[in-house]
Amino acid sequence: MNCTETRERIVAYRSGWLSPDEQAALAGHLDRCATCRRQLDADARLCEALASLPATEVRVPGWEQVRAAHTAQPPALPRWLLVPAFGAASAAAALLWLVVVGPHASRTPEPVPQAEASSGIARQAHMMMAASDLGGDPNRAIVAWYAGLQSERSATGTGTH
Repeated sequence: MNCTETRERIVAYRSGWLSPDEQAALAGHLDRCATCRRQLDADARLCEALASLPATEVRVPGWEQVRAAHTAQPPALPRWLLVPAFGAASAAAALLWLVVVGPHASRTPEPVPQAEASSGIARQAHMMMAASDLGGDPNRAIVAWYAGLQSERSATGTGTH
């Protein structure tokens, strides 16, 4: 018998639930293994400590108490209380739409002049927007953007500041 099997059967050994063969095998292992003997002693101390605790009385509820606890329904709110809540939510949604979308919803975006598009600003914006394309890590996009900025500055001779 090995240590794992012994530790699984310590409670059964102490309670006398094992067959004579299993009990003899476990006793033989305990004679050879100090770790399992310590586990047996710890189990005995735990059982003594639990036995020294005062007994508590557990009151089992009757069927009527269980049924009463599970059938009680909280009183429902009157439906007329929902009208102001829906009105306030609708007003908030309309205000949010006006602030976010507002009168600019029908305007089309203005094209970027070619001189600006070929500048470093467009490249920087593109690198920042590509954060999700670099493995989903925005830090990688910032590092890539900064490396591109440094190489661009060194190519044009503007310095690293």
